Amino acid sequence: MQTDSLERQRAEDLIAIQHQMKSVLNENFKKNIVAFEKYKPEIACKFKNYQPKRAFDFFCTENGTPNLIYLDNNEFLYKTEDPRKFCEEQAIGIIRNFDFYKADFENQNDPYGQITFKYYNAAINYAKKQCIEANNLNLEDFASIPCCIMLGVGLGYQIAEVFKRIEIANFLLIEPDSDMFFASLFTFEWSDILDYFSSENVSLDILFDDKNTILVKLDEYKRKYVFSFATDYFPYVHYNNKKIDAIIDLINGKFDILATENGFFDDYLFGMSHACYSITHKKHFVLKTKLCSEYQNLPVFVIGSGPSLDNDLPFIRKNQDKAIIIACGTALDVLYHSGIKPDFYACTERIPEVSQGLSTISDKSFFDDIILLSGDVAHPKTTAYFKHTALFGKADEPLYTYLSKCLSQFKKIMYIQLMTPLVGNMGVTGAIYFGFKNLYLFGLDNGKKVDYDKIHSKYSTLYNERGANDTNGIYQTNEITEGNFGGLCKTGKYFRKSALNMGTIIALEEQNGRHINCTNCSDGIKIEYTIPKHSEELNEDFAKFPIIDKNKFFKYVTLEKTATIDISPNLLTTLFLKDDFDKVCMNIIKLIQTPFSSRIECVKNISKIAEYINMQNQYVDEFHKALISGSIKSIIAIIIKTLYSHPNENMVLNTAKELLEIAKEFLEEAMDLYGLLPNYILEEHRKYYKNGKVGKDTSHCRAPVFPKKNNIIRNNYDDPIRIFKKLYK
Repeated sequence: MQTDSLERQRAEDLIAIQHQMKSVLNENFKKNIVAFEKYKPEIACKFKNYQPKRAFDFFCTENGTPNLIYLDNNEFLYKTEDPRKFCEEQAIGIIRNFDFYKADFENQNDPYGQITFKYYNAAINYAKKQCIEANNLNLEDFASIPCCIMLGVGLGYQIAEVFKRIEIANFLLIEPDSDMFFASLFTFEWSDILDYFSSENVSLDILFDDKNTILVKLDEYKRKYVFSFATDYFPYVHYNNKKIDAIIDLINGKFDILATENGFFDDYLFGMSHACYSITHKKHFVLKTKLCSEYQNLPVFVIGSGPSLDNDLPFIRKNQDKAIIIACGTALDVLYHSGIKPDFYACTERIPEVSQGLSTISDKSFFDDIILLSGDVAHPKTTAYFKHTALFGKADEPLYTYLSKCLSQFKKIMYIQLMTPLVGNMGVTGAIYFGFKNLYLFGLDNGKKVDYDKIHSKYSTLYNERGANDTNGIYQTNEITEGNFGGLCKTGKYFRKSALNMGTIIALEEQNGRHINCTNCSDGIKIEYTIPKHSEELNEDFAKFPIIDKNKFFKYVTLEKTATIDISPNLLTTLFLKDDFDKVCMNIIKLIQTPFSSRIECVKNISKIAEYINMQNQYVDEFHKALISGSIKSIIAIIIKTLYSHPNENMVLNTAKELLEIAKEFLEEAMDLYGLLPNYILEEHRKYYKNGKVGKDTSHCRAPVFPKKNNIIRNNYDDPIRIFKKLYK
């Protein structure tokens, strides 16, 4: 009887604990919602009246720590008697076993003469001279880290345990299950941690949703805090499930590719000057008007100069009048020498060497009715080859967004995204943004089959007879990946990114309710969201397709789908507002000069620079900040890396202070260069440097000599095809 009485009393005590716990949890939820309304109102709005998709309840054992139980299968979240103890031990173990990745910064080759590279290389050289990196660095050596990415919130207990042990400047929490975050609002003292983040200037970002939307948000986050990844971010996986594992695969497989580009100052100046040249010289831009329904479903051949193109040339030649043809970069050379006349020439880059490739075409009348399909950054030497252009506003560069807000005329211009890193991206994305729905890809190999020797078509005179180099740089193929038709292909970083962007743009169109039929005939690497099919499998379909009235199409494009922009050169010049740009640079210089006495203080000061740069303000400020953001962050990334290169804090802090002076000197010279807009055209910009050196000498950085002009054509070639002739066999 006494045993029964004790058991009954124990049960009653547990019931009382449960009632008390639920009362405390409900009060904690209300307190947390108030805190989120103060610090992150969008999260408070999302969860204030949230209804979980999967039913759960809270339960605690005699130790009083709440655990979560799913009601559909009675499964506990933490399979332990004490969830807090589990989270404490997990945090200790993960921190103890984390080793820094020694990311080594190397000097960057400067092929054109750009101040970003001048100061970037000066920062690297100074850091290496002053600091000797230590080996086998551990997180416990520093007790701080610039960035932590935590996957899985659970009930939140581990967050407190991590922040008890290390200081973190930027904290990113990824929880793809909104139900779980909702649960943490009851169990974790979010109000306390949010107050702590505010008082200690810790940035907090929280990402929800599935891996497809998180991919874009992760990219935005890394661009925002790119410098915080200079040493290594601290990854903390709280638990594994299908959703978390998918995001881990995403980070390990694609995240590193997505944020490698960080546009820099000189590049933007060149692109802006080129765009202004096209505007004032009455080049045609693509209008936002919907493509005429008569042309939307036409077959479009997007052609690169990969080695597999050679096998498809007979099919393309035979059917060239039944499809709109877009020649991507050096594919123009191949098509010219194969008797195939393209309708568009796609160009991605702003560099003057593009025009050297075009110079290989002996018959200059060949260009007369070919339309240049490019972004507004195309070099004047490139646009000069074409009587007709269809230019997009490059949406990921500052000028298009700025002019769209300043000028009503510019609002009618169609933008383009994901047109990089290779010219095939301009072909695919340009076709889609132009309004076409049925694409066929040829020679967009993004590498080569493992048993191929060449990376370009054998009919490319530029890479064969004329000796242009295609063995290094963007053409490196030091990785193996899956082929479009099975088997294995050699590829590299730029090729992988190119294929990823092609698949991404098709997927984004699908999400926006516009289906793109994309058949990939290229015998190269696999491209997601495309249908693998050999060209010979298309013969039956194309036998039924009608011949396109290309004269009519050409008139439609040149007279209706594209137009000039009527803006005077004087108006464009006044829009750049140099005094306002100088104010932005001076504000950043003030932040750079903020004193600090520890690693984490330095990181937080630098985070304030990122916060200022990324702060949404009036569009003029945003435009000016965007111009210098990439360059200043690239220098600051070196500073962060230096801070965590050695346990000797005084040594690395002194070096960091001098590196910040280099960043200051960059901004001071950037203000001088900005005043040269809109006439800072790549290669022609040499005229501003009478002494043959890139800019001026400073206390930390001597100006290098301008590099020699790059000539990609190495050999003379007497081209037998002086006059182009269309061939069908």
